[in-house]
Order: sequence, then C-alpha cells, then structure tokens
Amino acid sequence: MSSFLTPPPASSPHSKQRASLAHGLGRACVLSAVLIALVRCGNNSGDDTSTAQGGLSGSSSGVGGTGTGASGAATSGHGGAHSHSGGGGLVGDSGSGGIDQGLGGEAGSQGAAVCGDGRRDAGEACDDGNTRNDDDCTSQCQVATCGDGLVNSHGAKPEECDDSGESATCNANCTTSRCGDGVTNAKAQEACDDGNTSNNDACTATCVKNVCGDKLVWKKTEGSDLGEDCDDGAETARCNADCTSSYCGDKKVNKHDKEQCDDGGESATCDTDCTTARCGDVTVNATRGEQCDDGGDSAKCDADCTPAECGDGYVNTEAGETCEPPGTSTCSAQCTSA
Repeated sequence: MSSFLTPPPASSPHSKQRASLAHGLGRACVLSAVLIALVRCGNNSGDDTSTAQGGLSGSSSGVGGTGTGASGAATSGHGGAHSHSGGGGLVGDSGSGGIDQGLGGEAGSQGAAVCGDGRRDAGEACDDGNTRNDDDCTSQCQVATCGDGLVNSHGAKPEECDDSGESATCNANCTTSRCGDGVTNAKAQEACDDGNTSNNDACTATCVKNVCGDKLVWKKTEGSDLGEDCDDGAETARCNADCTSSYCGDKKVNKHDKEQCDDGGESATCDTDCTTARCGDVTVNATRGEQCDDGGDSAKCDADCTPAECGDGYVNTEAGETCEPPGTSTCSAQCTSA
C-alpha cells in the first residue's frame, strides 16, 4: 500500500502532474476503503465518525465521486456515509463525514405504532396482524363488537349483519331479521316473535299478535285461561264474538244461536233456554212465580200458569169447568152449571 501512495520520480512537468494526480487518487481510494470498513463496523454500534479539517469529507453515492481539495482529500459535495432510517445503503450528506448508522440498519429509534403489525401497541385494544374489518379485531385495532357497523363474519362469534343497531333487515343482536327467529324487530314491523311460524299460539306466522277476530285460533293450553275456543272472524252460531264457544248459559247473548237472553241460568226475565220468560211459553219459570206452563189452559194448568182448580175463580174449560164460583144456585160444587 505504501508503494501505491508514493508517487514515481518526476522527470518532466507533465510527469509531475500525472504523479500528483495519481497520488491524490491513491489517497482517495484508501480513504474510501477505510470508510467502507468503518460503515461495516459501525452497523451495530451506531458510532458517528467524522474527520478533521482537510480530512475525509465524503464520497458520492457511498463510494464514488472524488475530487481534490486544498488538502488533497476527496471533497465531493455529496460525500460521507450517512444512512437514514430504513435507507439501507450509502447516501452521502455534503461535508458531514461520519456514520450515523450501519449499512442497511434499522432506525436508531423505534417508529410510530402501526395497526396490523401483530404487536399490540399503546392505544390499541388488539392487533391480530392484519387490517381486516371482518374478524374480531378491526382495521383500527379495536375489538369488534355488535353495533359497530362492521360485519364480523370471521370472528369467534360471527355476525350475519351489523347496521349499528336494529334495522328492517338486521336485528339488534347482529342476526338477519326474519319472522320466526325469536327476536322481535319493531323496524321489521314485527309485533312479536316467538321463534316459530305457528298460527295457533299467541304470535302468528307473520309475527303479529294473535287476536280474536283474525280467524286464527289461538289454542288454549292446559292450566291457562289464555287462548281461544274458536275464531270465525265474527259471531256465529257456534262461536261468540269473544272467540268462546257459544252455549246457552254462558252469559253471552248470541243471536246467531237464537238466544234472546242469557243470564247464565233462569231469571225472572230469562228462561233456562235463553228465551225471554213469559207465561205461556211452555217453560215453567219458577223464579217469576210460575207453577205450571202448558202454553195456555190445560186440564192441569190455567192460562195464568197456576194449577187448574175448581174454585180458583177462573173457569178452565179444559179442566171441565163451566162456571165459577162453585156452590151457588147456578154452579155446582164441581164448577159445573146447576
């Protein structure tokens, strides 16, 4: 190396210039080699190396561009080995000399947190190493929850939809809304949802409440007063307007069943057959004082619904009477004419 640095003997002005130039180039090459060695050594240590005035100022593109300065050193304006964060390679800063970081090394200080790098940093609730919005950790590194407006279709508890709350197509629990799913969705026009599509319970197959008059029979269950006996959409001979079976004595007057009254039994105004009580209706109504009722005079019953008797003041021809009162000059004791 020393022979390379020592110029040959000068024999002419031109040879002196050539010798001077060769000497300068030789020094530049040596200094470049030293620089590369320092860069490699400083890759992990991060030492800064600088030169004194008149020393190494730099080389362009890591090792390259040379020139001659006052002191004969390489003084290219783009010299030095200077590697920025993530730069990897030799990028010179004018006149800086020195080495900030080793060749291809990482930044001296850790960069800002990056969501999706698989490492949970400050401000991140999670980081699963990706930036997807359809799993348990969102692209913003927050834990996915039902109602966040992001459909978590690949998480531990997959969502079918997420409209940030209940909508006509999505339930509040992030399942697709449909009648019979067991979730009442008011925005989907559901008044109820019992998890089935039967028309014979409290909630119909269209998720509206089963009501009397809808022609859908809500069957009663044992031990419960809820439900319907029938539902014809209106009163019929067999079904009352309140969807109970019609019968005389139910205290519900069903005109389609030919009831005139219904007091739940005999009353002064209503016979047990649910007809209006009157003497002569052939129904004895003891409540209103009838002792008999044959629909008029008979051998046993007067038209006033009292027993036929001679001497009762009423001539009952059906009972063989021709006169009243008995025991007179014109009427025998048997109520026959004397």
